Amino acid sequence: MNRNFRRMIRDVKVPDPPRAAEKLLEIMHTDGDRFTHLGDFEEVYRVVFEENGPKASRLWYWAQVFRSLPGFLMNRMYWNLSMFRNYVVIALRNMIKNRWFSLIDIFGLFSGLAVIIACLGLLSLASFSALIIAFLTVGSQTLRAALANPVDALRC
Repeated sequence: MNRNFRRMIRDVKVPDPPRAAEKLLEIMHTDGDRFTHLGDFEEVYRVVFEENGPKASRLWYWAQVFRSLPGFLMNRMYWNLSMFRNYVVIALRNMIKNRWFSLIDIFGLFSGLAVIIACLGLLSLASFSALIIAFLTVGSQTLRAALANPVDALRC
């Protein structure tokens, strides 16, 4: 019976692995557009499909994706941090090599940031002042109305 079942399975077209799981793997682990890990997962998926059926093969595929994600994330973080470290080292070497140009650039950066922060501070001060002035003009009218009718003022 087992041989007949395998013959029937070979005649049946094996569906592709879940698209969402494949897309997740593509996003998390890129290997220069070769996607070798996807091919490996698909091969084993087809074997599991032939042995256990569609439901078990989909479950197996998702389990493998979730089992692989932490390793892919750690790999991506390691290489991103390595590249960031290399960028910082190169920037420091260039700053040491070209000291005067670096000082001029850093002074320009700090002065530009200081001007932007000062402008934002003045803008927020002006808007806050306008808000206070608007409140006081409405507040004085409210105060006059309360003084004109003290009984209504006590009810509030």
